[in-house]
This record gives sequence, C-alpha cells and structure tokens, in this order.
Amino acid sequence: MIKINLLPPEAKKKAEKKRIIAFFGLGIGLLFLIIFGIYSQKVIYYRSLEKEIRMLEIELKRLEPILKEIENKQKEKDLLTKKKQVMKDLMQNTLLYPQFLEELVNILPNNIWFSNLTTRPNPERKELEVNLDASALDNYAIADLLATLEKKDIYSNIDLGPISKTGSENQAILNFRLSFRYQPKPR
Repeated sequence: MIKINLLPPEAKKKAEKKRIIAFFGLGIGLLFLIIFGIYSQKVIYYRSLEKEIRMLEIELKRLEPILKEIENKQKEKDLLTKKKQVMKDLMQNTLLYPQFLEELVNILPNNIWFSNLTTRPNPERKELEVNLDASALDNYAIADLLATLEKKDIYSNIDLGPISKTGSENQAILNFRLSFRYQPKPR
C-alpha cells in the first residue's frame, strides 16, 4: 500500500513543534502540580504540628499545678519520714543517753571537766559515737581516764587527740579531745 502525504513538510514540522510544546507545557504543568502537592502537604503537616504544640502547651499549663502539688506532697512525705526516723531512733535509744552519762560520770577523775560533749547515735549497732573536749589539771588524770576507758568493754575505738597547754606554769590546764564508741551491755 502506498502512502501519500499531501501536507507540506513545513506543516508537518509545525504540527510536530506544537506537539512538543504541548508535551513540554504538560510536563511543566505536571511538575508545578507535583511541587504544589508537596508544598500543600508540608503546609498541612506544619499546621497540624502547630496545633499539636498548642494543645500540648495547654495540657502542660493544666498539669503544672498538679505537678507542683505532687512535689510538695513528696517534700512533706520526706520530711515526715525523717521525723518518723528521728522519733524511732529516740524511742530505741531512750535509755542509751542516761546510761552513757551515768557511766561516764562514774569513771571521770576529779580533776577533769568537759567543755564540749558531742554524741552521734548509730541505731543499727545500738551504740554512740562520742567526741569529748575536756580539760585536766595534770597528765595523770588524762592517763587515769584512758586506762579506765580501756579496761571497760563498753568503750571501744578510743582515740586521744592532741593535748594543748594553756594557763600559767603554776596553774597549767591541759586541753584535749577524746573520741570513742560507747555500746552498753544488754540488760
């Protein structure tokens, strides 16, 4: 079969040009449509994030007083727990301090006196850690006190700190620090 083309070649080129321009325009239109679709999707996503942020901020403002109340209740609980522990320690050690002071006064030589007495209870072991600042008129009184403490098994970890001398040569006063643990015998 024979094909006869009656159109001039310029018309064919013109039609081909129109078709290329139409495809090119369609491609650009499609590209703009895709870009616009992606942009629209991003804008919608951004707005949904902004809305979610606003909702979370409102929720945060609503929950802040509750959180503060919880923190206050926790502080109250901690304070009450500490008070309870102090009371428990005091109840466990009600006789410990009077026993300790009675025993210490009984072994104390006449020419020694206290300037400071600090105790710290150890409830687990039912003992007292004692720091004693004292003064004496002579070294023999300090030696007597140390010997008496070491003889008794209710005193342990006896540690004599440095001895300093104050006053005049005729009336010298010896200041010293003594640390030990006191654990009474069970009665």
